[in-house]
Amino acid sequence: MKIVQNASGSEGGSLYIYDEKSQKLKGVLFANSVLKTESVVDEFDPLKIASLIEVEMRGTDGRLRINTPSVMSFLNKETVVIKDLSSDDRFDFSNTKKFDEQHNYKTHSMMVFPLLSHNGNAIGVLQIINFHPLCFQQDYMEFILTLTAQVGLALTNAILVTEAQNLLSAMIKMIVVAIDEKSHHTSGHCQRVTELTMMIADTLVTEQEGKFKDFSFSSDQRRELYLAALLHDVGKVVTPTHILEKPTKLFALHDRIDLLYERLSAWQLSDRHSRLVAAVKEAGQEDILENIDAFTDADEDLNFLGLLNSNEIPLNEEAKKRLDEIGRRHIRIKKDRAVISGNEMDNLKIARGTLNAEEREIMEEHVSISIRLLSSIPWPKNLECLVEYAGAHHENLNGTGYPHRLKKDDLSIPARILGLADRFEGISAPDRPYRKTKMTLSGALGIMHKMRDDEHIDPDLFDLFINKKIYMDYARRHLPPELIDCD
Repeated sequence: MKIVQNASGSEGGSLYIYDEKSQKLKGVLFANSVLKTESVVDEFDPLKIASLIEVEMRGTDGRLRINTPSVMSFLNKETVVIKDLSSDDRFDFSNTKKFDEQHNYKTHSMMVFPLLSHNGNAIGVLQIINFHPLCFQQDYMEFILTLTAQVGLALTNAILVTEAQNLLSAMIKMIVVAIDEKSHHTSGHCQRVTELTMMIADTLVTEQEGKFKDFSFSSDQRRELYLAALLHDVGKVVTPTHILEKPTKLFALHDRIDLLYERLSAWQLSDRHSRLVAAVKEAGQEDILENIDAFTDADEDLNFLGLLNSNEIPLNEEAKKRLDEIGRRHIRIKKDRAVISGNEMDNLKIARGTLNAEEREIMEEHVSISIRLLSSIPWPKNLECLVEYAGAHHENLNGTGYPHRLKKDDLSIPARILGLADRFEGISAPDRPYRKTKMTLSGALGIMHKMRDDEHIDPDLFDLFINKKIYMDYARRHLPPELIDCD
């Protein structure tokens, strides 16, 4: 704008962008060297146009306001030159005169240039006032027209870049929603991890002392981490749903505990029958009722298996012994079979969570898949670290994480931030299917402290997380009040 203003020797100018939604020309920049004023809209976005002043394209009667210089220039895609406002009767200058009266100013000449996109569409106008008489010379006018054409191209580029960024953001959000919607138990996980990641990152850059006092984020780097957090679990789109949200140890396509109930009940009836026959053979008539009272009752065993399957009791040595005893029982319905099959026994003996070794391997594969999917995208240079950040959220500082067993020196600060946020969200989330007792805030922090001590997460970041009470800010937003049991 200033280049055009200086080249034309004008006292001021305005830049208007056409807003198709409201069908108005919206002024986003105004400058006047005589009045010593310059105004620009905050956080200019060519697709969501905020304005300092607006020019209606149509009057109250609905007709196009072709008697307005900016509207005429925009509609006809041609330069409007007004050498002397006082003698030009083609246009309505009432708004200009009103402005002059308010600011004790005199507008005597005006030029309005259409701003065209790369495909020739009008996207706005550039208006200058009180320009130098030299502008009427042919070669000088051509020079100014060339400059305004460059303004149009620059604005077009800004629109195209913004559209591309908005499209990328929309596509990413669509993918994230698809991931979260795949499992209702973890719905919102990616959004919550992203929110917590940025809470930690934004706190980090405000540190004035300590190990992070020199750490900083550019706007591009912040956006890079934001997108990495949103996409960190994109590989879960191929993780089987019955594994992703496996609520009990025996769940496959359905919870097989019902089959165990049926088998154990059948075994109970078979056992009672056998013992009744034996009692009749070996005892007198008067002893039959006494023996029936001593028959095996499987109800307690059924209850025990149900609690073990849903992780409501721990798999300690006593539980293992009792499970093995039940597993030795057989029933015969056409053929002899164990009450608990080998695969069912393996699943019931899962010590932590609900996933067996094979299922855990499939679940962990989502990180490698995320890396492959994200690496297939030709990210621009300002997002070149996105894959690194997203692909390291399950790595541990001591090298025991996955998929690449990276160590502390291999993990950047942003990657460590995302790893910390992902773990805390997963531990504290009240909607995990494998957790029958909801985790309290103090319980989650206790687990995180152990992770710090075991060198799974960055100790300095975790200290910041605790000292700045980021965990509490997050908990107030996302945890039920009854689970917030500390401050």
